[in-house]
Amino acid sequence: MNATQQVHDADKRAALEQVLCSATFLRASQVKNFLRYICEMELAGRASALHEYLIGVEALGRPTAYSTDDDSSVRRRAFALRQKLEQVYAVELADAPVRIDVPKGSYVPRFIPVPGGPEQEAACRRSAVA
Repeated sequence: MNATQQVHDADKRAALEQVLCSATFLRASQVKNFLRYICEMELAGRASALHEYLIGVEALGRPTAYSTDDDSSVRRRAFALRQKLEQVYAVELADAPVRIDVPKGSYVPRFIPVPGGPEQEAACRRSAVA
């Protein structure tokens, strides 16, 4: 399976829970809130609404008067999130069948199936039967 193939919502939720329950994310409450929020928005079909101000207010608890020009907390947390995702998939979740990625320049998460994972094997079995 390649990254352009669709990942089912149940698999996306499982990938999210694996990351949130990992030791890498254990003490990173703001980063966990950030990740949970952007993934839930994507799962709800609202990924296009994700932007810095909304994440700051709704995920990180910034006041509604908060200014993205004066407060870089969302950008800092996004940077930390990307680092932690890289770390968790390098160590704890190296065999995860679906990985979460947040590309630079975006707050929209991507759920990427890993070649050779259980989801690909199931798809191969289904196509062989058909």
